[in-house]
Amino acid sequence: MGMWQKRITASSASFAVVVYRKSFFLASCGGGGGCGHAFLHCISYEELYDVENLRAGYERLKRTTSPGIDGRIMREELTERGFERLSDELRRQRYAPKPAQRLILPTPEGGRPLSIACTVDKVVLSTLKTLTEPLFEPKFRESSHGFRPGRSCHSALRSLRSSWIGISWLVPLELKNSFQKVHHDILLKEMEPVMRSKSVEDLMRKILNAGYVDIHNLTNRSEYGTSQLVMGTIISPLCANVFLHSLDCYVEDVLIPDYNSGDMSTEAECEIAKRLKYLRYADSILLGVKGSKQDAVDMRAAVQSFLLRRLKLDIDEYKSPILNARSDMAKFLGTLIAYG
Repeated sequence: MGMWQKRITASSASFAVVVYRKSFFLASCGGGGGCGHAFLHCISYEELYDVENLRAGYERLKRTTSPGIDGRIMREELTERGFERLSDELRRQRYAPKPAQRLILPTPEGGRPLSIACTVDKVVLSTLKTLTEPLFEPKFRESSHGFRPGRSCHSALRSLRSSWIGISWLVPLELKNSFQKVHHDILLKEMEPVMRSKSVEDLMRKILNAGYVDIHNLTNRSEYGTSQLVMGTIISPLCANVFLHSLDCYVEDVLIPDYNSGDMSTEAECEIAKRLKYLRYADSILLGVKGSKQDAVDMRAAVQSFLLRRLKLDIDEYKSPILNARSDMAKFLGTLIAYG
């Protein structure tokens, strides 16, 4: 059975316009990130080194992007010969991404890493994202709002305000080291339904292993290993959403159906009904529990157990308190949340 070949064209919209050719291909998700749903398409390696796709990926880049360790700025046009050379390197599997340049952006919490890839690597990452994002996006859950087309902090907070009714306890969850500990093999497994080709997987592993260079300490890369996602690159937000998608599925498909009970239609029944709510914006997670404090403790423990077991992540219990929704305030996406 053949595979759809896909060619992308530059577009200012959230997704590129895609033109399919050849025949239909159905790839089942299996144990990857789609929670059992079927993916209608997976990308081929040929699509990645297609010159037209690379050119379209380049056109979607901002010309004001800062240079990586190559010092090359986006205003310097990539020539036709440059596209052909890059396509040939990818086709022969000789392409080797360079480490990203790492900067630390000051934040109240002490700083957040930002990584800037080289110009040629930006083109590859943009092309890879443009080909894969439309395939992952339909499988993501409504509870996920971070770095997705048509979604934002505002959409997450609107959802909270409109549907989180009668909440007793708020549980903001903070991951230890955030995405500084993302096991590459687990991420690649989650991406497998769309990246089924061995060549595509090898390219993605190269990108993950390229790591970063700290411009203030060029000799020390001891902190980087095979369990880190370089944040701030073009594709890192998509990788983060793919990685945590299984958590969204677990909460929505297992925890919420198992916990929710009772009828909310009358005031008397509403008093004894139990409900669990869940929102995620990238690595910012918020649980809302209608029930007892012990219920909230149990829900936090269940999420923590899943993260450890499935994704090898842990939460910082000190920074993930159980808060009374009536008397305390939870901070989520820079907003203080309380029920008066």
